Amino acid sequence: MIMKPLENLIEKHGLEKWHLRLLTYTMLPKALRPSRQEICGELGISQDIYYYWLRDPRFNEARKQFIKQYYFDDLPDVLYALKNESISGNERAIRLFLEFIADFKKDDDRQSEFQPPQTLPQQEINIIINNLEQKFYGKSRTDSTIEVEPEPNV
Repeated sequence: MIMKPLENLIEKHGLEKWHLRLLTYTMLPKALRPSRQEICGELGISQDIYYYWLRDPRFNEARKQFIKQYYFDDLPDVLYALKNESISGNERAIRLFLEFIADFKKDDDRQSEFQPPQTLPQQEINIIINNLEQKFYGKSRTDSTIEVEPEPNV
């Protein structure tokens, strides 16, 4: 017995009931999916028909919707893991989490021209470096400027 939403999905895209079985196989990750030969044998179709349907736009649209319905229940788990990755400082996870939860997407149409940040005065840079040296190395520099040693010519 096929559930009503899946019947509607098949009808909406002009597919037949056997396509549902093909959908259930092709929505699985390849590592969990039976081999192409096994799928074709079970459905009684040739490999040409198999590949034909994998390229059919109607089938692929139905497959996208089926995958969304199937994995929708896992969304809270994924978001929880994404949140934890965000809190640990993973910048990509932060961006994804904010995009999903807070609709925090860059709007390309409204982006202003790039404005470089203001540079800090040299004296402030030296103070920051001295503080970091004290914190990590237990000493501070006595000079007030940053000198760069030239690289030796080899």
